Amino acid sequence: MQPEFVRKVAFTVSGIAHRGPLDGFDFDQIWMKEFMAFAEEVTPLSIDGAYYGVWFPVAREGHGDYVAGMAVPETAEVPVALTMRPVSGGDYAVFACTVATIGETWDGVHDTWLAANPGRHDASRPAFEFYPPDCTDANSPVYCYLPVLR
Repeated sequence: MQPEFVRKVAFTVSGIAHRGPLDGFDFDQIWMKEFMAFAEEVTPLSIDGAYYGVWFPVAREGHGDYVAGMAVPETAEVPVALTMRPVSGGDYAVFACTVATIGETWDGVHDTWLAANPGRHDASRPAFEFYPPDCTDANSPVYCYLPVLR
């Protein structure tokens, strides 16, 4: 499991937000029922046509805010039911996978890669998944971004 290291600029994500433990989310419900109900309104605002699943850490260990959405200009006027959150820029380790292997990939990042690279994870910044615009099925490529310290 060897990542690519990149530097990302900050962006704003707009979407459906849920707070809780990561293993407590029903991602199909969040994406397919909740976010997609607004996709027609958000897609024209998107800066890149891609989808983002962003994990914002909160003070309670193992909990966070998960936002399923799209990157939009910070001044975008989005439907009132959606949240807008800034995603900080900086250095990230990027792990390639497919839609079908996202969970397995994140498990490997946390169980294997971080164990072999202690002190690299910047847990104060959001981690996120990047779904390219042509992401259409379980075999589509996805990229998992883990914030890291140089």
